Amino acid sequence: SFKRFTLKGEPEKILIVDAVEAGLKPGTLVFGELSEIVESEVIVPTTHKPSYSLIQVYVKYRSPKTQCFFLGIQVGNVNFGAKMSPEIMNIGDELVKVLSNILK
Repeated sequence: SFKRFTLKGEPEKILIVDAVEAGLKPGTLVFGELSEIVESEVIVPTTHKPSYSLIQVYVKYRSPKTQCFFLGIQVGNVNFGAKMSPEIMNIGDELVKVLSNILK
């Protein structure tokens, strides 16, 4: 949620990770600069997509030199109240491991 997004200092890079609807196989990853994602036709507009543009504006205002990247995970079931599918859980677990190793 954008209301919980705050920027401390002037980070060199920011990575936003979120669920996306891009018409791809569940668990597929979508990666790019946030500006590309905001303008992209690949990701179907959802209630999340407007927040991406707000985050982009906020980051540019607060820290103009910060690069903002987006990593989206194609969701499986988007029905209200649906549980996360096993393939999405597995991808999430793998991402945590990879990012943890990179950021050590």
